[in-house]
Amino acid sequence: MKAEGVRTVIDLRGATEDRGYDQAAEVRRLGMDYIALPIAGKDDITPANAATLHALLEEHEGEVLLHCASGNRVGALLALAAVQVDGASPEEALTLAARRG
Repeated sequence: MKAEGVRTVIDLRGATEDRGYDQAAEVRRLGMDYIALPIAGKDDITPANAATLHALLEEHEGEVLLHCASGNRVGALLALAAVQVDGASPEEALTLAARRG
């Protein structure tokens, strides 16, 4: 990933979700930034968390790998941020969510 330009990894999985290894340590060992933004489930898909994610994406240079376990939380937060921050229509936000999550 680093060779492809990824400089930051944002992990949306909750603290209790098994990763199988210490992802944060491995990402840092490879010279990339690791950010945990725990989104435990649908109750954490909030305007505040969408705004936080949007700010994180804006402030980090280079490519960002954004992930959860399935991509559902990624898509939902990106769609919500697109509507509330970028002024996207609901249809545009759903298209973005489908492509990214």
